[in-house]
Amino acid sequence: MRILFGTQDTRSNKEDFALTPYLFSVAVKGHLIRVYGIGICWGFFSFYIGLGFNIPKAYPTFNFFKGGNK
Repeated sequence: MRILFGTQDTRSNKEDFALTPYLFSVAVKGHLIRVYGIGICWGFFSFYIGLGFNIPKAYPTFNFFKGGNK
């Protein structure tokens, strides 16, 4: 079990500017890996903190997701 942090620039997904901050849930249910957490989005950036289960040791604790297809 590990604590994971991450951020994403939402412009990479072609999202609009978020005028008001909002909370969102994080739920990843892979074949072996599970992550549950909470995040906040404001402006063009979103940040999350989550609790990961069955995470490999080589997986980084902090991730910056670029997202989108270019």
